[in-house]
Amino acid sequence: MTINAGTATVACQEIIVAIFGRWASTEEIMQKLANPSSANSCNGVTLINKESGTIVYDLDVRDRDPDLINSVVSCGAGRLNTPNIEAVKDHTHYVVLTGPVESIAHGVKTQMEAAINMLDTVAVLVQELNGAVVHVATAGITHTPEAWVAMNAEKDNSALVNAFVQRIGGSGQFFSCGMHAFGYGDACLNESLPAADGAKVLYEFLLHSLTTHLNPQGTPFIFRPNSASGGFRAVSGPCQEWEPESAFYNRFGVWTLTRA
Repeated sequence: MTINAGTATVACQEIIVAIFGRWASTEEIMQKLANPSSANSCNGVTLINKESGTIVYDLDVRDRDPDLINSVVSCGAGRLNTPNIEAVKDHTHYVVLTGPVESIAHGVKTQMEAAINMLDTVAVLVQELNGAVVHVATAGITHTPEAWVAMNAEKDNSALVNAFVQRIGGSGQFFSCGMHAFGYGDACLNESLPAADGAKVLYEFLLHSLTTHLNPQGTPFIFRPNSASGGFRAVSGPCQEWEPESAFYNRFGVWTLTRA
């Protein structure tokens, strides 16, 4: 199956999100998921948002995994408070949502629609399960439930980037991971800028990608951000940071920004 990403038609991109928390048993989680009053419908194996009714997700309830604790907590640096962190350390289970399921993702027209649906579906799920954190495995970023629900309420480009895209910077390089959730390339800024300035330029470029429907792996151009003087030459190339089998791998490529 293929769906549209911007102006290009591509194979459906999976998004993987996990909710960590403390529950007495798997049975308790399944009872919550099967509640008829839920805004999601779950048969124990798949889940669908009742309101949209377009995307079917694979659902997997997994037992505690101590090996994931440090990674999930570090991916929430600056976002998680002490109770969130303690809940991850003491988690009993985590619920993994993967979708869209390509063979039954009927009615999905764009990759952006798939991301928005995931945002909304997980907002329902984390509240109904009383989960401790939301971890986007396709970006390596962790959020509090309150932050995720707030981003879902906004649903603008800024909220979407904040939800699904990790940004890391330092030592003259700033880069993103997660733009494949929307069907766009990630970005890498190679420039010795103060951390705050580099982060702003990178963030502006990511928003520019969404607002202009920047064609993945398009022709080079000069990007002129509001947060820095001058322009940056943007050149697209393949994603080389991650292997294709990695959830972080962006098959839409990576834009490299250097001073024009």
